[in-house]
Amino acid sequence: MCEFLMVRFSRNSPLIFKVAGEEFSALEVGTFSPEEKAQETLQSGEIGYIVTGIKQPGIASVGDTVAYLRDTHSALSGLHVTQAP
Repeated sequence: MCEFLMVRFSRNSPLIFKVAGEEFSALEVGTFSPEEKAQETLQSGEIGYIVTGIKQPGIASVGDTVAYLRDTHSALSGLHVTQAP
């Protein structure tokens, strides 16, 4: 589940997980109502989901910042990456 702040994501948008540095395309975007409901776009203030198609575990982390690939801003604060003991 994601909350979208000051942005609009569309299906097939080139995106990046800022902290993980993983690039991907949004295969599907949608909202919950209460079931998943695919949409063409998600915009500011909506709470929804992004289907990434990433198969490797550990790439998508709670709190990571999702942004357009061309975005030059740093990740939002709040995610602290820890190493396993």
